[in-house]
Amino acid sequence: SKTHQVCHSTNETKTANALLNGPGYDRNNPPSHIAFRIKNEKKALTNFLVAHRFEHTKCTTKDCGIYFNTDYPFLGASPDAILTCPSCPQPEILLEVKCLSSKKQFQPGAALVMLKICIRDDNGKLVINTSHQYFSQVQTQMLITGMNMTFLIAFTYKVIKVVKITYDEDFCNNMVDKVTSFYKDAFYPILRAVGHAPHI
Repeated sequence: SKTHQVCHSTNETKTANALLNGPGYDRNNPPSHIAFRIKNEKKALTNFLVAHRFEHTKCTTKDCGIYFNTDYPFLGASPDAILTCPSCPQPEILLEVKCLSSKKQFQPGAALVMLKICIRDDNGKLVINTSHQYFSQVQTQMLITGMNMTFLIAFTYKVIKVVKITYDEDFCNNMVDKVTSFYKDAFYPILRAVGHAPHI
């Protein structure tokens, strides 16, 4: 989501300061949508794994830390989990959970469309909206980890919905160009000014 913010910035200095100053809320008293995510993220992953094992009995998941890529040292990613499954199209798949607090009483498929996270293609299939910040987020995660597929897991009080997203090389190449320029021209000078980065 930070890469989406950078790529769509109309004031790079303002964006750089916002990123440097953090999330803008008290971590000990998070807003309701953050609290909803914290409460339900593990539940969503558990529900996904139980459902996935009906047909993919040997699948497992593992938690993730923060990933960095030496080609892009100013980028980081922290997916929610990694799925390892010999029956899936890829041996390892990133898992990204979205707990849809504002639409928690709706079916997750409908909630995804209402929130414009997903759209319906010509066949009525639910697909990610490539203009949404979550698309930018998962593409960044795949770029940094070197993986080629993500399962977006949408959670509401009704059930979960899984949307498959594949790596988009053209999008990522364009995104990296924009983020690299932003880092060099806007973010790094502020880091250096406040003493958080050496001169280069």
